[in-house]
Amino acid sequence: MFRVTSEKFKSIETFKMTKDSEKGKYAAPEGSATVEYAAALVCSMLMFCAGSVIGFSSPALSVLTGPDSPMTLTDSDVSAVASWMPIGHMVAPSMTLFLVNTLGRKKSLLAVGIPAVLSWGLVAIADNVTVLCIGRFLGGISFGLGVTVTPMYLAEIVSTKLRGALGVFGSTSLNIGVFIMCVTLSYSGIAICSWLLMSIAVASTVGVLFLPESPYFLAMVGRFEEAEGVLELLRGLTDVSEEMLIVKETVRKQGAKVAEELKENEEKLAGEQEEPRHGAFAALKNLFVIKGNRRGLLINTFLILIVQWGGYGVFGVYGSLIFRDMKTPMQEKVATTVIAIIGLVFNVLASFLIEKLGRRFLMVISGISSGICTLIVALYFYLAEYMNVDVSGYSNVAVVVSFLFVAVVSIGVMPVQLVVLSETIAPEMKGWVGLILGVGGGFTSTVISQMYITVAVTWGFGHCVPFFGFVIINCLCTSVLVKCMPETKGKSFAQIQKELNA
Repeated sequence: MFRVTSEKFKSIETFKMTKDSEKGKYAAPEGSATVEYAAALVCSMLMFCAGSVIGFSSPALSVLTGPDSPMTLTDSDVSAVASWMPIGHMVAPSMTLFLVNTLGRKKSLLAVGIPAVLSWGLVAIADNVTVLCIGRFLGGISFGLGVTVTPMYLAEIVSTKLRGALGVFGSTSLNIGVFIMCVTLSYSGIAICSWLLMSIAVASTVGVLFLPESPYFLAMVGRFEEAEGVLELLRGLTDVSEEMLIVKETVRKQGAKVAEELKENEEKLAGEQEEPRHGAFAALKNLFVIKGNRRGLLINTFLILIVQWGGYGVFGVYGSLIFRDMKTPMQEKVATTVIAIIGLVFNVLASFLIEKLGRRFLMVISGISSGICTLIVALYFYLAEYMNVDVSGYSNVAVVVSFLFVAVVSIGVMPVQLVVLSETIAPEMKGWVGLILGVGGGFTSTVISQMYITVAVTWGFGHCVPFFGFVIINCLCTSVLVKCMPETKGKSFAQIQKELNA
């Protein structure tokens, strides 16, 4: 765990850079981003695996409830298969705090790949619901760790100018995973698809072994010379003294802020000023005591809510059911495949736009547009389910609006969420934030998976009721984010933290 000591941060000017850097080791005077891109590739493979975990539910449930199902499932079995992945997602963050702050970011990436390998192996050989649910549970653990640790690691190793684009690269890979799963599973079957995904998970895990540790983590634990060496490797430069000073200053300032807040609250911490300073629960306290930490947590909480409870997650799990009840002439598996393609294409577009238009602009446009789209779908189902209006002639409109909804979320909220999560949380707070958001995200994902099918089908309220709920969530979250979320494009971690604490 990160410790704040006055000796470590006495004087930044006295910090001595590594003496044995070899001049001429990196030939290009402007440096090279080759290692950054290679690391991003490995991270994108892990995010691909995470995407395949989410993309499994909709096409798999269509296969498992069809006439050619490899096993017989009851309604409760279908609900269990849909729910065990979010439960794994909810459990995963309890591991994150220990992994990222104690073992480091690199070793935490191994914890993303290994459960993925085991998950797909079990799904491939599953001949009953129990084995399938265990496989999905492990997949949820891999997903929960992947969407937390991978963006964190990537943000801490890439340069400021590449952080947005490469951050979206991970989100794009996640959408590729969803797309490949929809196509492969729908047409090749669960077993073949699972063996393919397991081989990719193995390759990703092996690739992690060749990655460098995060320079921010190394600085947090006082290994400054190693941090400098990693920066040299990542940037392809012999002299990284300027960036190394920024890294150290970022860690030092947060440490000083923690010490200052603890001093101001010494009466509340009577007799335990020093112990909480070094303890894990003191770090949790600082997450809520320090304004910048609170604001970063608030921003990321609402970004997760708008994705989980704004309708996007429901299309991923129950897309086949939704399109079936829209009475569209388009086949269900074709519609879900189109959804995956749209998500992929617009996420790729986001990688070009996020550095030009900024995170905040994309989030605002995406939030407003998604609210409008869910309102139209809600009204469509309301007319069909409560007003007994024959809306079959407008089913294509509902389908197109659904496609548009996925497009605006994929180009805005989804990629912004992953990038902003890595940018707005102080390095030593990321473990706790990952734990809180991961448990919260897994819990809300589990709840929405159960609630949607219960409200829409079991209780017979229809699809319009949850979709009206999505409208409210989209409007509420967008309003809060407009007020609280700063623009982070092109800014260093130190600049972002200064704005959040203002």
